[in-house]
Amino acid sequence: MKTNVFKRIIFIVSGLIALSPFVSFGVAQEFNSTSLLTDPSILAYHRLETDGTSTVGTIGNMSGSGVPTFPAAKFGNGASSSEASSQYLNVTSNLGVGGGDFSVCFWYKVGLQPDNAENDYLVFQGNNTSKTEFHIDYIGTAGTHDLNFVRTRRIVADDTLTTSQDLSAATFTHLCLTYDDDGAGTITGYVNGASQGTAASSGTGSGATTDNFGLAVNLRGTPGEFADGLFDDNVVFSRTLTPGEVSSIYDTAVAGGGGCNRKLRGVGVSRC
Repeated sequence: MKTNVFKRIIFIVSGLIALSPFVSFGVAQEFNSTSLLTDPSILAYHRLETDGTSTVGTIGNMSGSGVPTFPAAKFGNGASSSEASSQYLNVTSNLGVGGGDFSVCFWYKVGLQPDNAENDYLVFQGNNTSKTEFHIDYIGTAGTHDLNFVRTRRIVADDTLTTSQDLSAATFTHLCLTYDDDGAGTITGYVNGASQGTAASSGTGSGATTDNFGLAVNLRGTPGEFADGLFDDNVVFSRTLTPGEVSSIYDTAVAGGGGCNRKLRGVGVSRC
């Protein structure tokens, strides 16, 4: 009996080894490997391997300012931004987002922590017709740090969800901002797949902004308030992601599973 059980174990293990070039067991995967990749509401998806090209559509192709580099990051390469060199990526387009339903998600690893009262813009989207903006800000606050998830109605109000977060300079953090335009309007902020709460926001603004989308910079007027660090795997939607969808993006990246494998194990051939 023991001999038969041992033979069965050897048979199963041998089968898994034979399949291993074709199957990924718990391997972390980027957004490109999730089922959401085919979602028709995607406005832009930036893998940030060598530049700011969007692999979905063309309106979201970002160009670099300050000559950003693309070193090793969360998945392959990512975009490096330097506060000292005023490096950032942007496209002079509002991506068709007018202050209504919206979601943006990306990975970020801190380079330099913001000083006290310093406001580093991690992502910015503006529409000068509705006079609205979406942005995620990382702020120094007397020895600690806050993340702000913001929907700005220019001159009217900065509707903000604030959460205390000391982001790591050693590991990547997954950040998402979603906005649901139904009813009173709801901003939700996510850190590593988990909701940090909500804030209400509705209506439009009355002051000028710019039609722009970018990473690591405030693009209202003269670019400024640069973030310092590494960005990877940025995706923008024209709808409100559900909590389950946000957590699935994070879970797939951390634990793997779902979607196609980016490469055959041991073979440099894409499966996506």
